[in-house]
Amino acid sequence: MTTKNQSTALVTDPKQAYGELQEYLLAKSAAIRNVAPKYMDTERMIRLALGASSRAPRLLQCSPKSWLMALMDCAYYGIEPNPALGHAYLVPYQNRKLAGQPFEVTFQIGYKGLVLLACESGGFDDVEARIVYAGELAADHFQETPEDPARPFRHRPLYTAEQRGDIAGAYAVGWRGVDKRPRFQYLTIEEIEGYRGRSRAAKEGPWITDYEAMAKKTAIRRMLAYAAIRSGSKLGAVLEQESALDRDEVIRAQDWQVGDPTGRIGSRTDDLADKLAKKAGTAPVERVELDDQQDMFEP
Repeated sequence: MTTKNQSTALVTDPKQAYGELQEYLLAKSAAIRNVAPKYMDTERMIRLALGASSRAPRLLQCSPKSWLMALMDCAYYGIEPNPALGHAYLVPYQNRKLAGQPFEVTFQIGYKGLVLLACESGGFDDVEARIVYAGELAADHFQETPEDPARPFRHRPLYTAEQRGDIAGAYAVGWRGVDKRPRFQYLTIEEIEGYRGRSRAAKEGPWITDYEAMAKKTAIRRMLAYAAIRSGSKLGAVLEQESALDRDEVIRAQDWQVGDPTGRIGSRTDDLADKLAKKAGTAPVERVELDDQQDMFEP
C-alpha cells in the first residue's frame, strides 16, 4: 500500500494510481487556481487531464509533481488539455537528466492553442494553417505568389482523399496590423520531417496521434519566428518552451525565470511546488540549470 503523496510511478494497479493521483491534484487545486485566469474551472481541467490517461496509460507512471507543474502551465496560458479542442496535450517523457530517468508529464501546446495565444497575446488579428496535398500541387491548386506581398499565395483545396493524395507540405498565414498585410510561411513535407526529427517527441505523443495538427503547428512556429513578439508575452513564453523541448530540456510556462544565491535557475511554479512539497513533508526535486538562451482562398 502506498502512502499519501508517494509517486504513482510506484503503483502497479492503474485504478489505484488514478485514484491517488486524482486525490493529489484535487488537494493541490488551489495552487493551480492561483495561476489560472478567473474564467477557468480548475476542477474541470483536472478531470480532463486525468481523462488523458485512458489514451496514454504511461501518464499514470509519471510523478504527481510533474502532473501539477503541467497543469499549472495549462492554467498560466488559460487553456485546457482537451484533445477535442486541440489546444494542449499532456505527454509523458522520460527525464534522462534525473536519477532513474523517471517519467514526467510535460505540457505541449497544440496548433490551435498556438493560434489562440498568437491572437490573444501576440497581437495577431487572425492566424490560419492548412495542409497542402500532392494532388493540389499537381493541379496547380496551390501557388506561392511572392511578387504580391498582399496576396503571397493562392490555394484552392481539394476535398476528397482520392484527389488529394499524400501530404506535400503545410503553411501558416497571420494577419497583423492596420494594413492587414499577411505573414506567410510554407514548409515542404521534407522540412516538416526535418523539424520533427530534431524533436524529442518525434516518435511519441501528438506527432504519432495528430500528425497533420503537428505539421500545421510547425508551419505556425516558423511563421511566428519572423514576427515581432513582445518580451514577456505568453506567446513568447510558449515559443521558448517549445524551443526548449526541441533541445530536450523542460522549462515551465513563463517569462518568470528567477534565480537565487545558490545559482539555481527556477521559476515561480517550481518554487510554489517546492513550498507545497515541504508542507507535505517531502523534499523538493533537484533541478537542472538551463542554458541561456483578406481572403486568399479561391472557392
